[in-house]
Amino acid sequence: ERAIYMAPGATQETTPQHIRADHAEFIRSGQRFSTEVSQVPLKTVREALAVAREAGISTILDFDVPPSAAVPTLGDEATLHEVLEAADLLKPSKSAARELLGEGHNEPLEMARALRERFGNDAVVLTDGVVGCAISTPDFEGTVPRYEATVVDTTGAGDAFMGGLLVALHHGLEWEDSGRFANACGAACVEQLGAFPVDPQAARARVLELYSGPELILPPLPAAPSKAAAPTPGQKVLDVAAAELTELARRQDPAALEAATALILRAQQEGGRVHVTGI
Repeated sequence: ERAIYMAPGATQETTPQHIRADHAEFIRSGQRFSTEVSQVPLKTVREALAVAREAGISTILDFDVPPSAAVPTLGDEATLHEVLEAADLLKPSKSAARELLGEGHNEPLEMARALRERFGNDAVVLTDGVVGCAISTPDFEGTVPRYEATVVDTTGAGDAFMGGLLVALHHGLEWEDSGRFANACGAACVEQLGAFPVDPQAARARVLELYSGPELILPPLPAAPSKAAAPTPGQKVLDVAAAELTELARRQDPAALEAATALILRAQQEGGRVHVTGI
């Protein structure tokens, strides 16, 4: 269970004119162009996809939010459909797909197929964290099961999946194996707190441990920056915080902690709210 509160800021003010004037050259320099329905206005997303398609670049659209969250916040329904049609590869979440297709659609592979037929995409890869992913392309259709993982935090799992999918396709894996690698990236992500790995080497090793497809030779990761001999002011702040938490754990009364925990859980079960205040 999680909640992400978006504060679009400057992205909300990005216009199609900005894309043409300031970003078109950069978009044209790539091999693939990936964007999402999330914070940028739909007309701007449509323009960016148009620039990529004019240059013959493969386009990918990540669509995790329900359509009702995109319309009218980011634009109108007609523009949303134009954005969905402009993607060569569409990667919707199951919840977004269900709202697009309406009642009566529940089976992931059937939903992926229905979306591809409706919007004319080359491929639709539908994510369903509990099951895995469903892939519909002219050459392959199937469901790729998830890997078992100890779920700590699901933040960033969809982004990790998307990154893994694109890496696998870039290295020439077939669709089913690309789905396996993407699932492994998502699984490794949920096993840690936060969306970014604290130890990239260990995170990559975990992905390759989970992944059950053909061998994938990846380039070496960039070397970690060397730590300064003297701690920086920022490091000192973290050191103080760590020491204080250790001291707090040492002097905590276990019985009082359990009583407080029970009180909070009971309030939650009864629909109450907990306010934490302090200095």
